[in-house]
Amino acid sequence: MSVSQQRKKNKRGMNILFADDERSLREIMRLEIPRMGHQIEVCADGQEAIEAIKRKPFDCMIVDLDMPGMNGIDVVAAAQQLRPEIEATSTQGSQAKRQRSKHSATMPLNTSPSLVDLLNLQRSSVESMNAVISKNR
Repeated sequence: MSVSQQRKKNKRGMNILFADDERSLREIMRLEIPRMGHQIEVCADGQEAIEAIKRKPFDCMIVDLDMPGMNGIDVVAAAQQLRPEIEATSTQGSQAKRQRSKHSATMPLNTSPSLVDLLNLQRSSVESMNAVISKNR
């Protein structure tokens, strides 16, 4: 079932898994995604994301490619083995496209501009906020 079909079926929006090692970005997503009408589970690393996928199904997952330990590419590949129906995208679209060409047979990454742009905008906001905080210390 596609994400759009899931949205129609589930009046509460999509069930989204978000994995990123940056705490401030996880907190932003924890607050903002429910405001958009979706449920979200946030994970601090790849292993935590895989454990969440084992516990319950998600309509889609958003992963950071540059997490320490189990990186986003490995997380998506493992997720596809556990739940082939899950759609995945990355917070780093251009790198995801390069990696996708290496792994396209086993790991379809959706680099939908609207979702990726939203996440990159949020990441830029967090980085700007952190720079201002550091400057004022």
